[in-house]
Amino acid sequence: MEQSKQLKILLFLTYRITEDLHRIVDDVHYIERMIPQTKKVTSANWNDAKDLFIQQRLDRYNPLYTINEKVHFELEEIRKLFDYGWIDHHYADKQVVIDRYKEELLNLMQDSEDD
Repeated sequence: MEQSKQLKILLFLTYRITEDLHRIVDDVHYIERMIPQTKKVTSANWNDAKDLFIQQRLDRYNPLYTINEKVHFELEEIRKLFDYGWIDHHYADKQVVIDRYKEELLNLMQDSEDD
């Protein structure tokens, strides 16, 4: 392959990688704005943080999904909250928060079915 074609391919790939990196940085900034790192959900702040936490978690899903569909997906994602660091790192505290979160999600499903 001639050198000018190689250069064009290299420039194109560099451009694409740069675009992808910008997208990733934008995603990270979005997540940081959602829940500041200093405000992780713990058993101590659960009552104050739960409404915002649940709303932000469910808002990640397609707005055309029903509340039950969103809750169903979120129930499958609960364990991943450990890995993503949304929940404080003490294991017992994590379990308490996850149990409370599950209960709130199931209540949302029940309320939705009652309507």
